[in-house]
Amino acid sequence: LKAERMDLFGRIRSLDGVAPIVSLTTFNNSTPINVRGTEGPGALTLKPSQLADFEAFGINIGSSAHTGAISIDNSLSIAGHLSIDTGGTINVNAPVVLGDADSRFTATLHPYLGGGAIQIDGAGSITAGKKIALGGGSVRVLGDLTSDAIAIDAGSSGIDLQEGADLDAAGEITLRSNGTLYQNGASSIRAQRLLATGNQVQMLGVNRVGTLAGNASTGNFRFNWRDAMAIGTVADVSGVRANGEVDLTGGALTAGAGIEGVAVFIDADALGGAGSIKG
Repeated sequence: LKAERMDLFGRIRSLDGVAPIVSLTTFNNSTPINVRGTEGPGALTLKPSQLADFEAFGINIGSSAHTGAISIDNSLSIAGHLSIDTGGTINVNAPVVLGDADSRFTATLHPYLGGGAIQIDGAGSITAGKKIALGGGSVRVLGDLTSDAIAIDAGSSGIDLQEGADLDAAGEITLRSNGTLYQNGASSIRAQRLLATGNQVQMLGVNRVGTLAGNASTGNFRFNWRDAMAIGTVADVSGVRANGEVDLTGGALTAGAGIEGVAVFIDADALGGAGSIKG
């Protein structure tokens, strides 16, 4: 569906057990899209209650050709997948819950790792059964992300995990930035596996991670953790490396893979493992 205004009073249902994918965007690519209960001037308004009535496999909002801002301003709860695409900005200002165990939330700015910014506001949060994937020129998180897996990819403007950001994954979290990867000390991460890459990495929050891997391509790699953690292989990266200093502070540490930097500082409750440490 493509229009500058939509009133979606009917229901979209599955046919012969096959649920549809519903795509919603504007006629003019620059028109903003707001997911909220009341209409505002100059924007396409999609009402959360109407979207929740869709018996859809997934809902797509925006497109790769869309250039306006897309904002979720009121709570949204649907069963299936939710995909948001634009070359503008994406703002999640209210809780989003995808109920199915296999549900995925995807927010993508175009061109790849370009466009504007994705921001998960302090009043916003995302819960999805299977995966949350965010990709754009910059990604800023102030709210909660909860899923089996979380993937954040950012361009040169980087990843910013601010106070109040809480990333919780049953499995793996990957944070890949072409700029700085920064985590505020009042932010937290919980995951079995964490990949952290950027031109410099500073993650000084409350982190509970089973296995860590990462690299800082031009600067320092600094990471704090609680409890026990291993340095190992996550996704396509093994060990921790930096073109600057590596600074690791926390509980027990097992070096199951290499740790390398111009200088390496480890402040751990206990240190073991067969991985090499070079600094």
